[in-house]
Amino acid sequence: TLPPAARLATFDGISIDKTGTNYTLVASAGTLEAVSSDPFEVLPGAPAKLSFVPGIGSSFGATTAIGNPVHILVLDAPDNVVEGSSFPVTLAIGHNPSGGALSGTVARTAENGRVTFIDVSIDKVGLGYTLVASGPDVASATSTCFDIIQGQPSHLVFLEQPLASHSAGLVYPTFRVEARDAGGNPVLDRTMTVVLSVEQSSAG
Repeated sequence: TLPPAARLATFDGISIDKTGTNYTLVASAGTLEAVSSDPFEVLPGAPAKLSFVPGIGSSFGATTAIGNPVHILVLDAPDNVVEGSSFPVTLAIGHNPSGGALSGTVARTAENGRVTFIDVSIDKVGLGYTLVASGPDVASATSTCFDIIQGQPSHLVFLEQPLASHSAGLVYPTFRVEARDAGGNPVLDRTMTVVLSVEQSSAG
């Protein structure tokens, strides 16, 4: 809206925030008949920031793929997807409650304003992990919080090793053997039978 003018009203700095086709502008003044502009298109602005698509998930097993998978958008300042953008996007752990390590393909190239990470995983059990997506000359994005829980049993670990030497017939004190997942996390809610046997190397 501009104050009354003798003949000509000039509008500067007008903008529309959402992309789309067939926009028109309508000018009106008092009792005069309104007039519409020719149709025009609003295109995305320059890439300004990254954004995680909602729904990354709430919990994942250690060393198993995170997300459904993880989807990230390239947005302009008013939050439109920049369809023509193509540049590298890198994932890293943000909040890291248990000192976990991120594995998988953590760097991919966005195409048409979108990038998908299908095989990233974290090895250590913990509550409240986040991921951070970053790219050149754009604001980074942080995911919602999620938990890493223990995975499936992968291997056994002796918690006490046998003595280096002992007398024949010695009955050892109680041994403890622990089941762990592929990330080295103790598997606490599984029941299985563990068999202890004796082997001797050829040099023995």
